[in-house]
Amino acid sequence: MKDAAYRQFATARCRTAYIEVGPADGPLMIFLHGWPHLGLTWRPQLAHFAAAGWRCIAPDLRGYGGSSIPTRAADYSVREVVADMTELHDALGGKPAVWVGHSNGSTIAWAMATHHADRCCGVVNLTVPHFARGNALPNFIPLIDRAIYPVDRYPVGQWDYMLFCNQHFTKAVHGKCSTPLRSDVFGAVPEVA
Repeated sequence: MKDAAYRQFATARCRTAYIEVGPADGPLMIFLHGWPHLGLTWRPQLAHFAAAGWRCIAPDLRGYGGSSIPTRAADYSVREVVADMTELHDALGGKPAVWVGHSNGSTIAWAMATHHADRCCGVVNLTVPHFARGNALPNFIPLIDRAIYPVDRYPVGQWDYMLFCNQHFTKAVHGKCSTPLRSDVFGAVPEVA
């Protein structure tokens, strides 16, 4: 991508790697990737909006790429990722931004709009609607299409990966199950003593 800068921002809490492209004085648009992607997922959109005069930022959310990879499940809560994004947003100057999210990134964009409206001049989300009571498994269960996911075979429908990661975080992150999270996607996976 022409004129893209690959940067890192660090605080005592975390390190966030991100791509920046577009004019530094342009309106700010921040792209939040989903699972299991990286900020690079947004290359075509970054190029398009940068060419239209936007200052585009695409971070690797915590646990991905060049960003921090905490070892505790609690460190991946929406609250923690939103805190990462508010710190990054401050470092970028703090002007209200358009937040664009996909998949898990949508959850973060909705949380930014809900809890930090002053940081938003718009929200664009793909694949994940806003859940006023939060993006949590109990709120998804009533929405499962039981014609596709019968309860006896799929008790939590298409959300089995979410339940597995909640119940077996160490196995999922550290490759001790039959379908581990891949280190080539998530960055170096730290060893657990």
